[in-house]
Amino acid sequence: MENNIIIPKVPFPLRDYQVDGIKFLVNQKNLLLADEMGLGKTIQTIVAIRILLKNKEIKNCLIVVPVSLISNWVHEFKIWGDLFKPRVVTGSQKKRKTIYKMQTPVLIVSYESLRNDIEFVKENTNYDLVVIDEAQRIKNDGSILSKCIKKIPRSFSWALTGTPLENNINDVSSIFGFIQPKVISKYDFPREIKSKIDPYTIRRRKREVLKDLPDVIEQEIRLRMSDKQWETYENTRIERYKYIKELEKKERISGILALITELKKIVNFDPITDKSSKAEYIVDILEEKLLLNEKVIIFSQYVKTLEYLEKYLSKFNTNLYHGGLSHKERDKLISNFKQSEKGQVFLISLKAGGVGLNLQEASTVILFDRWWNPAVEDQAIGRADRFGRKGSLHVIKFITVDTIEEKIEELILEKQKLFNTIIEEVTTKNNKFDENDLLHMIGEKDGG
Repeated sequence: MENNIIIPKVPFPLRDYQVDGIKFLVNQKNLLLADEMGLGKTIQTIVAIRILLKNKEIKNCLIVVPVSLISNWVHEFKIWGDLFKPRVVTGSQKKRKTIYKMQTPVLIVSYESLRNDIEFVKENTNYDLVVIDEAQRIKNDGSILSKCIKKIPRSFSWALTGTPLENNINDVSSIFGFIQPKVISKYDFPREIKSKIDPYTIRRRKREVLKDLPDVIEQEIRLRMSDKQWETYENTRIERYKYIKELEKKERISGILALITELKKIVNFDPITDKSSKAEYIVDILEEKLLLNEKVIIFSQYVKTLEYLEKYLSKFNTNLYHGGLSHKERDKLISNFKQSEKGQVFLISLKAGGVGLNLQEASTVILFDRWWNPAVEDQAIGRADRFGRKGSLHVIKFITVDTIEEKIEELILEKQKLFNTIIEEVTTKNNKFDENDLLHMIGEKDGG
């Protein structure tokens, strides 16, 4: 295709570097898009796919993503994909095989499903374009997953990752085994490898495109819980509500509020299996951020959640800041965070660190769970968005689909209210929600 590409009408303005990225994607059929996290790799990819489909440069594409990010890709296609609605490969093996055979322009499948279906896919499909997101998942050339991905029949190959090299040059070599096999030889020196992959690679860092960026880059990541985590969530919701609906109104509302808090905690992590789709995705975020010696703040309103994260993220340099610490211990943690030259993760409870802290050294703020009151989120973000901050601030907000988090977001947007209290402070005396609002959040229609 010619370099004079017409960018289609999009719902929000694209930045200059994103337009350049889209043009690179459309013109280069085998490539690595290695922009830093927060610069819009997903958006650029969707718009480029849209152009190729509309111009009949391709007829179909398969997008392979971590299972937790399927919902996020579907959501972004709704915004940026125009009429090209993706189909998700899911269900029983028989159903998945049927979906693979459909004449669908865009299919989305998880790495896990693809690995299970690879022999069928290899024998029965052929894609014009295959896109792999979080491509560092295939950095180990000898892994089963890496071998499966490279077996997918395809004409063109796109890989997306902000961390193409995590450990050594073998990471890059394995990823390019998917993009452009044999372009890298095991005998190549690092400088030779760079010159060989440059024609296929586009990478922009925030510091290079600052003029195009706002001071604060906000990104919503829509995740889906694992089957086991979802099972715990649903069982808790159903069993607890059977008891609650038999109570008197005052006790019923208090019971629903308590259940909402419990469901929010389960969305953070499953107390039965210790699984968490959010924590799994945070590992990918931190591997990219800390590789660049950046500093990350993770906020949660629950100390137990932060203690879980401290254990789950033990391979990273983490520190936990909460109300149970002495002033001396708090001051030591803050000083270490501000003065250390190495990348690190600061786990902060909302009540202890939501106000009063100046942590402008952070490049990223992650809101692990959502607050009722947008002002509370702004206060948390404000710990890093301070005078003296260098560069843009990346703010990541998680929304777990089909859960209390999504319903809270829907309710706030629908009613357009200002909420002045968080859930633990809502009482029957000073209640910003009526009972039907609360029932909607836990997936029930009425008080029974």
